[in-house]
Amino acid sequence: MKNILERQMRKYEHQGGIFSNKILERDHLVQLLTRILQILSSQAEIDEVSENLIFALQQTRHGLRHPPSLKGTGPLYQGQKEPELLEDTFYALVFQQLLQPYRLDSTASFEISNLSFEGQKFRQRLVSYAFRE
Repeated sequence: MKNILERQMRKYEHQGGIFSNKILERDHLVQLLTRILQILSSQAEIDEVSENLIFALQQTRHGLRHPPSLKGTGPLYQGQKEPELLEDTFYALVFQQLLQPYRLDSTASFEISNLSFEGQKFRQRLVSYAFRE
């Protein structure tokens, strides 16, 4: 699972740093990771899966804070439609944990039609950060 986490969350590491035009984008990602950590850490009981998730998110957030600067500019996110999450990936696990309170029917899937209005807005925001780059 560690290899999946590395590939999914350390996008800036793969490019060897951060371009000046992507600093705001990176800052928003760090803010989102901070909020996710706050939500996961506030659970009454933290099981082993949540603990591993918290650790991975904390390490990723730490790694994103001070990457080397790169000269020039990099491509910004230009999403035209909402991409689909692959099942059994890191993001799918995070989404399931965070969207659980917004589900209309707890036995149905996590599709957008099964989420409350607030959940749909939250999911849209999560997806936009998950698929940056």
